Amino acid sequence: MPEITGKTPLFGLIGHPVRHSISPTLHNAWFRHHGIDGMYAALPTREPAGDILTALTTLGVSGVNVTVPLKRDMLPLVDALDEDATLTGAINTLVRDGRDWVGHNTDVAGFSAALAELGVDPHGARVAVLGAGGAALGVAAALLRAGAEGVVLYNRDEAKAHRLAARLGGAVCGGPLTTLGFSALTPDLVVNALPGAARERVRALPIDHLPQTTAWVDLNYWDPEPPHLQTLRARGHRVQTGHLMLLHQAALAFARFTGVSPAIEVGRALLPRQSAAMVTEPAGM
Repeated sequence: MPEITGKTPLFGLIGHPVRHSISPTLHNAWFRHHGIDGMYAALPTREPAGDILTALTTLGVSGVNVTVPLKRDMLPLVDALDEDATLTGAINTLVRDGRDWVGHNTDVAGFSAALAELGVDPHGARVAVLGAGGAALGVAAALLRAGAEGVVLYNRDEAKAHRLAARLGGAVCGGPLTTLGFSALTPDLVVNALPGAARERVRALPIDHLPQTTAWVDLNYWDPEPPHLQTLRARGHRVQTGHLMLLHQAALAFARFTGVSPAIEVGRALLPRQSAAMVTEPAGM
């Protein structure tokens, strides 16, 4: 990586919390590997979205990734949106284009790439998505695009789940995040897209009715013990942490920032050991 100077473009991750994120490690490794002048930092903030965007513009920041709670808040403030940001109503990447800010959503394609590594073909699948936030919408959009037979967004606020399902249309519907509601579906795939604060609600959901063919993905990559994953893996289910979705969406964001598609294997080598244990085939397979 070239020496950092006063001309080095600055990129980062905005939202709260962000100090746990491995995004700075990934992006800075790619800057070094490809010899690109740039640096990436975690930028924790709880300020209103409008104030944040003004600050980024004033400071001359070239681009940022966006995480909770800002993915939807940034939507009405940007000057242009890509197709997936428009579809989902959520932004996870902002790129400076002259005086304008362009909003992107790389979660959709990032999730599809991660799911392919798990060996799951969502075409014709029945899927339970836990949550109804920006990440859940990105997942649902990817599944619809791949031809899923049906996607249920389970959320404690069922009305919100129905509203967001209607936004996507097609084979997406909402459902209650309850023991009874979750037990009513025998899905081919479960994706936990709820925030970490909801982990005990996820742990309370029954899993004994799930056939061994059901795969489970937990997007909370920071969680050292994602609910149900160890148990399901021991039973022969395919399971995956959120590290691979993080990796692939980060690579797509890096390409938006720099115009260079980064070396995935460079990023993969930086994933924590915990993720390596959770993205392989289950025991006995």
